[in-house]
Amino acid sequence: MHDASFSLCSCPLLKDSHAIFDVCKGTEWAIAAVQDELDRTPEDRELDTSDELQHWFQRHWQIVSSVERNLNLFFLFADQLRQNPPRIHRLAGHVDKLHAYHAKFTDLARRLTVSHEKLHMLKLHTRVLAAHRTARMQAEAERARRHDFRTAWREGRAQRQAVREEVRRSRTVTHDLRMSQMRSLNERGGDHARDFLEDARL
Repeated sequence: MHDASFSLCSCPLLKDSHAIFDVCKGTEWAIAAVQDELDRTPEDRELDTSDELQHWFQRHWQIVSSVERNLNLFFLFADQLRQNPPRIHRLAGHVDKLHAYHAKFTDLARRLTVSHEKLHMLKLHTRVLAAHRTARMQAEAERARRHDFRTAWREGRAQRQAVREEVRRSRTVTHDLRMSQMRSLNERGGDHARDFLEDARL
């Protein structure tokens, strides 16, 4: 880029060489900003398989493709300037092209920055959704645990109630058996007394 700007400024009768240097330097800075943003672009395999992130990657790659296409055209243009400096009557058109490239790369750097900010927001959104899913699963597990506890407690209470009823029934049966036995003994005792009295009369 420096050689191309030097070639432009070497044209005879040039009145505003500083303006050409400024636009060339500005274009260099814009291309450097684009390169910085490209270095931040993740590989496709680094992204998860969610539809949102895959859609972001497709949109972002369209910008990257535009960057590559415009860089190739710009470097061809810069090589032409370096090898064949334009004559004064064609200088204005080449300077206009430089301004156009400067504006284009500035815009591409901005679009890449915005795209990376969108990626950052998508990742945050994904993390929030994951946290919500985890919290919901934990809440569901807690509800299931409480449900199991209540079910086990009710079953235990029913079992304890059944045991108490069985104890009462057993006590009742035992009591009835004892009373029946006592009545049987009393009846037998009365029979023996009657037999004794009858023998005594004889």
